[in-house]
Amino acid sequence: MAASVDELPGAPPLQAQRIYEAYRRYADKEAHQPVSLTAFGRALTKRLRKEKMGSRIYYLDVQLRDEPGLPL
Repeated sequence: MAASVDELPGAPPLQAQRIYEAYRRYADKEAHQPVSLTAFGRALTKRLRKEKMGSRIYYLDVQLRDEPGLPL
């Protein structure tokens, strides 16, 4: 997770799926076996504030790290 996001107070809510996709790209690039979406979500919840909006989970005060080729 630390390789994919930066904490940024006041940042707009970021959908959990987008954070996981950024993590998966990072893991693939580094030739690491990624953890499951469920395990990743549990780890994020321990470190970040989250909020459910509709049927989706969003994390607060965080932004995707700016990496070349990483769609924001």
